This record gives sequence, C-alpha cells and structure tokens, in this order.
Amino acid sequence: MRNKGITLIALVVTIIILLILAGLTITMLTGENGILTQTRLAQKKTKISSEKEAIEMAICEVQMSNQKEATINLDEIKKSIQKYLDTDNITITNNEKGIANVLVEDSKRVYYIDSNYSVTEYGEFDYLIKNIYDLEEFRKNVNNGNDYIGKSLYMTDDITLKDEWIPIGKYGTNINDSKAFKGIFDGGDHSIYELKIENEEEYQGLFGYNCGIIKNLNVVSGKIDVKQRTGSIVGNNEGKIISCNNKGVQVIGTGVGLGGIAGKNIGIIEDCKNSADIYSEKGSYIGGIAGAVNSFRKNNKL
Repeated sequence: MRNKGITLIALVVTIIILLILAGLTITMLTGENGILTQTRLAQKKTKISSEKEAIEMAICEVQMSNQKEATINLDEIKKSIQKYLDTDNITITNNEKGIANVLVEDSKRVYYIDSNYSVTEYGEFDYLIKNIYDLEEFRKNVNNGNDYIGKSLYMTDDITLKDEWIPIGKYGTNINDSKAFKGIFDGGDHSIYELKIENEEEYQGLFGYNCGIIKNLNVVSGKIDVKQRTGSIVGNNEGKIISCNNKGVQVIGTGVGLGGIAGKNIGIIEDCKNSADIYSEKGSYIGGIAGAVNSFRKNNKL
C-alpha cells in the first residue's frame, strides 16, 4: 500500500516536471484562460450551438408542414426537438412575452422562442423545480440555512400548493434567526396556485426573506391573512423582484406593511403588477406593490 502511494506521488512529480520542461505551468492548464478551461468552454459553446440549431430546425420543419396555419402547435415542435436531440427530456411551455420557453433537461438549459420564432439561449440553471415536492425540498433547504448564493433555480411548470404554506426563508430581528434566500429563482413565467397562509406572524409570503433575485413568477389564487409586513411574493425584500405578478392572492392583515408583491421593501422591485385586494384592519403602510418602502421601485403597475 505504501509503495503504491510513493509510486503515485512520483508520477505526479514526473508530470509536473514534464510540464515545466515543456514550458507549461499548472495555471496555463487549469487557470481562467488555461488550455483545459478553454477546452471546456469550447465544448459548452458547441453543445449550446447544437441544441439551438436543433430547436431552429424543429421550428422550420413544423412551419413547413403547417404552412396554412396562422400559428404552430407547441406539441409538434416538442416532438420535432426530441427527434433532433435524440432525447425525451424536453419541456416546452407558453411564454407570455413571446411564443415559448424550451427546457433541455439533460443540460438544464432554457431557450427562448420569440414572436418571430427566433431562438436565443435564455440561461443555464443549477436546479430545476418541476413540482411541489421540489419546491418544498428547496424551502426546507433554505429554512435550514442553505442560502443558495451563487446558484440558480428554474421553475419548469405551474405548481398548485396543497396545504397552508410555510414561507421560503424567514426573517428574524436576531440575525442568527434569519434564513435568507440569496440565489436566483426564475419562475419561467409560470404560476403558483392556492397560496394560502393564515397565522398571526409577520414577514409572510411565498418567500419570507429575499436577498437574492426572484423573477418571472406569477401567484394566481389563494389568500394570505396574517399580522403584518407581508406580501404575496416576499415578506421582507432586500434583493430584487423582477417581472412578478400577483393576479389574485388577497393579502389581509391587522398591522402595518402589507403589499401586493412585498410587505417590506428595501431592495428593488421592477416591472411587477398587482391586481389583488390588499387590506389592513388598522395598520398603515399599505400598498399595491409594496407596503413599507425604503428603496427604488421602477415600472410597476396596479
């Protein structure tokens, strides 16, 4: 066993010496601009180009076979993409801003098809939220201290909640009691249904405490009846909320800081809409977008 260890060390030393003699360093191989790093990046770009090209060919094929139709069927595009990429792991969903989002689950990449049927890479994600069980597991991780900083999540479909919801993340007056989400959560223009919370707590919402980015997410139905500092998307926002909509979740409380999107906001809320009722029995700082506000808000609509 000892001889094997010595042999391995000798091999590593020999490789390093050969690299030095060849005029290469470890940094030149594995650094940011190293040979191996650049090779991996080239492989990734080739893969992206291949996936994008497959989606473009699938669209072209469906268009040619449906020339008399004003619109093309997404299921037909999906089947064609599956054929070109030789995988069943394709999800295609409607996109309110364009035609559709295409998720290639094997690579966790999402592509965007605009209204002209042009295809662009939307993003690559670390985690996929496919159903309520994935969402609950994500919540458990955040509430146990995983802030997901530097990580991204993508919601692949609409989700209907079953029971009374416990928020993702929690805000406490003591920093040691707070559990913030610090990653990127992309709802993919999908919707959460039946968001129900009823208690005497504060900083409630789908998320309790956000220091990251939450975007492209809708909450459609349900009711939140709490104490104060609560919104449908986030209770306490210190990060960014972008292009999120409350389409029907009532927010009711007895105290201050009730908002259609965020209860308390000291971050940024941008391009969000609220069309639900917000009501407090005796409190102040009530808003369609945010209740208690101490920051910049942009292009929001009631």
